[in-house]
Amino acid sequence: EQAKQSVQIWTELMQNNFATKSDFKEHYFMTKADLKDVQTEMKTLKVELRTDMKNLKSELQTEMKDLKTELQTEMKVLKTELQVEMKNLRIELQTEMKDLKTELQTEMKNLRIELQAEMKDLKTELQTEMKEFKKEVNNRFIEVEQRIVIRLGAMMGTSVLILAALITYHK
Repeated sequence: EQAKQSVQIWTELMQNNFATKSDFKEHYFMTKADLKDVQTEMKTLKVELRTDMKNLKSELQTEMKDLKTELQTEMKVLKTELQVEMKNLRIELQTEMKDLKTELQTEMKNLRIELQAEMKDLKTELQTEMKEFKKEVNNRFIEVEQRIVIRLGAMMGTSVLILAALITYHK
């Protein structure tokens, strides 16, 4: 039984893995002449590839040179444009600063005039208040003076009466 199984396994292996004469006929094998043709073709392809690579390298170098020139030109143009823009911006800023300075000077002048007018009004108001205060103080002084005179008069009258009474009493 074991032998039968071994033979069967070997038979299947041989059928699946070994080549037969018909398999060899089916597949094409190269001859030496075929190999020489392939080698010649490979050499030709190698030469063509080298030529193509040289041409490509030359084209790339030319394109890179052209691109470099183009970039340099664009950079010069951009630099010039930027310089013009910066100059215009500088002029614009100077103009705005000059306008702002003029505006500030005008505002300061107007403010100075306003302050002077307010100070003049305040001075007039203070002078008026001072005059009124002086009048009020003078009126109070007069009132106080009158009171003092009345009191002094009353004191003098009282003193005269007391003296008269004393003189009359001593007599």
